Amino acid sequence: MRWSTFLLAKDVAKVLGIQTSTLRKWRQRGKGPRDYRHLGATVVVYRRASVEEFIREVGWEAAVPKEFFDEPNDDDELLMPPTASEPREL
Repeated sequence: MRWSTFLLAKDVAKVLGIQTSTLRKWRQRGKGPRDYRHLGATVVVYRRASVEEFIREVGWEAAVPKEFFDEPNDDDELLMPPTASEPREL
């Protein structure tokens, strides 16, 4: 599993311009990006390709920053969740 292919739910919500609570409600109702996984009680990740597909399906490409569709690299904090070795800001 490559982390660069996954996004944290909070980052998906930020890219879509919605609240994380809205994203959670979409999951409960079977709406929104389809391919996600629970990594714990409170951590949800989405497959990047699924998020991109959802954005295109609903026609939100113009509302999402162009950089989101570029290939992720080591400098893209929004696109890559932190690894266990990276400290998190509190």
